[in-house]
Amino acid sequence: MATIFTLAGLDPPAPSGVMGEFVTRCPKCLERYGSPDPGQHLGLNYRKGLFNCLRCGYSGRLDIDLLEVEGQGSPSIEENTVTISSLTDLDTIPPRDIPGYTPLLADTSLTSVECQSYLQARGILWPVEAGYSGEFPGEILFPFKWGGKVIYYAARDIWGRDRASWRFPPRAQGWVGSKSVLYQLDQIQAGGVLVIVEGILDALICPCAVATQGKNVSQAQESLIVARKPRVVLVLQDSDVSQAQQSSLAERFRRQGLVSEVVKGLPKGHDPCSAGRKLCTRLIRRTLQAL
Repeated sequence: MATIFTLAGLDPPAPSGVMGEFVTRCPKCLERYGSPDPGQHLGLNYRKGLFNCLRCGYSGRLDIDLLEVEGQGSPSIEENTVTISSLTDLDTIPPRDIPGYTPLLADTSLTSVECQSYLQARGILWPVEAGYSGEFPGEILFPFKWGGKVIYYAARDIWGRDRASWRFPPRAQGWVGSKSVLYQLDQIQAGGVLVIVEGILDALICPCAVATQGKNVSQAQESLIVARKPRVVLVLQDSDVSQAQQSSLAERFRRQGLVSEVVKGLPKGHDPCSAGRKLCTRLIRRTLQAL
């Protein structure tokens, strides 16, 4: 097994069980999350040259100075010794984009019209920050941002092939996991209302919404929400998510000192997008009035 010599101040990393990946205590949790890392949440993957904290979202690139091979012949990477000179925070990495990305707002082509029709058919009001690329025909691309930079895109098919995927700018894949960011968080004002939903289209339907890209909220996502200091955190998830699960999520934010409540009344078998903007807005308003 490889040995990693990390920066001064980091605990000696331990194997995570994933080839090429080690875990250690995160040095940024106190600053970003408000309390020290109680475990080993910082993952260091020297095969990819990346690091990511699952608790506070601290992510970026490993600057590897030395890769020495122990033994003779052609040993596997597990026999390497890696020296890491520094961790480059994602915030310092220059933004990149995927080839041929075209924002919908700046285009009147047939593809742009198709993308707009896809959104309008789902009741999503224009304009929307999205685009497309000739590299990925038949897909509308929704940008996920970190510090104002696009780190990757969630792709949705507009040709009825019922598939979803992720598209990454060059050399950006894996810098930040999908559970370390929130869709549309950069559009939520501090001190306002924040609504937690699951999917991208749900977030575009609901006012003041961020999408978690999953039914669960990671610790990193939780820390980002808390750092935004919202006045109220509301939970509005698909009707197939139990009230107990949603109440448990709301309780997590109450323990952080925030006002939090579950939005009830979504019809059975519906998510916020299929329920529609008018109903979701009415349910959110009713919940706020009851607080």
